[in-house]
Amino acid sequence: MITKEKYDLIVKLLKEGYTNREICKIARCSPNEITPIRKTIFGENTETDTDMKGKSICAQVFDLLEKKDLAIPNCHNS
Repeated sequence: MITKEKYDLIVKLLKEGYTNREICKIARCSPNEITPIRKTIFGENTETDTDMKGKSICAQVFDLLEKKDLAIPNCHNS
């Protein structure tokens, strides 16, 4: 649990544009403490980013089409 002073310092540094690494050095905290604060301040949602990591291009396209509820055209000409 972080103190109010450390929380305020992290918020100030985030708003000034410091990187996580710089904030860790200045505030003497871990990135695990910075990330939840960054998400609450800036409203970042990284769920879509983590969904796409590690998937092939084809899998990513299929997921996007599935989310949009679009039909995949038939590529086979029989």
